[in-house]
Amino acid sequence: AGGARRAQMRRLELGNPRARPGYVTVDLHPVEKGVVRADAVEFLRRTEERWDVIESYNLLEHLPNPGEFLRLAWERLAPGGRAVIRTDNAEWLPFYIPVVHAYGVGAHASNEYRYRLGSAGAQETRHYMVFAPLHLRNLMEWAGFEEVVVWRDRRTLGARLWGTGVRPELK
Repeated sequence: AGGARRAQMRRLELGNPRARPGYVTVDLHPVEKGVVRADAVEFLRRTEERWDVIESYNLLEHLPNPGEFLRLAWERLAPGGRAVIRTDNAEWLPFYIPVVHAYGVGAHASNEYRYRLGSAGAQETRHYMVFAPLHLRNLMEWAGFEEVVVWRDRRTLGARLWGTGVRPELK
């Protein structure tokens, strides 16, 4: 029964240029067919769909208004739906070493990291802000999420944060 429920779930991933089976995937610079070409915030503003899961990986720090993004994500979740967010961890000190490196070392110390080359050519990857765990939690709670949990990703030696939150069931 659990597998059937998961197969029926409406899943949205924002900020991934590659198609992901079982998800509607949205990115401004898709590199595969099957990915909706759209700005994530504009997509959330336009869609009437309610989603069981909304995921976003390494997008929040690139948005000039991450609070608006999280509030729109909360509004588009079905009651009981869950958001999963991954973003850069402001407490990870190598981000501030002024050296550009493939793994993001120096990413927040220089505008050299502002563009990356992809199959679509140079794409802006400006970071507007980064979040410490407390800040991500505060912003998710401000947006309306409940049961918010934030943790440092050990697989990236703490360079990334994960945050999850739920839109409560209707009472």
